[in-house]
Amino acid sequence: MRRNIFEEIHDDFRATAREFFERECVPNVEKWEREGKVSRDAWLAAGEHGLIGWEFDEKYGGLGIKDFRFNQIISEEIFLTGSVGIGLGVQNDILMPYMQQLTTDEQKERWLPKFISGEYIGSMAMSEPASMINCLNARSGSLPANSPSAGNVSARIAYACA
Repeated sequence: MRRNIFEEIHDDFRATAREFFERECVPNVEKWEREGKVSRDAWLAAGEHGLIGWEFDEKYGGLGIKDFRFNQIISEEIFLTGSVGIGLGVQNDILMPYMQQLTTDEQKERWLPKFISGEYIGSMAMSEPASMINCLNARSGSLPANSPSAGNVSARIAYACA
């Protein structure tokens, strides 16, 4: 049964995504599992194929397309090809909205082109249970490691570019 939620542009994007996953990811999944990391080349190739950050303005390297159906296609193709390891869902679905809403124009200019190209890989870590639901309302703090209160910080949020 053909779903009627996708348009021709989505079909083209799906073909690009499928080709990328089959060529760049599937042959490397076992290696990545063994080594515990995905190669930088795969991330750069994802950027070259337009599979990261398409919703951002063209001035940052995106396409300016805000359509979650593209995110759905990435998720489906990762699953259908067995391309475990590469975190494009994290990059596009979780991190990019934070980059869109919580960064200054200067930060966008500095970081987004490298995120979208695959040169930067983002991550987010949280330790406060409530922050799993709403990172925007999580409290954070920074204490010296030897501080007696270091273990009592209510949240530690790390946003890092690898």
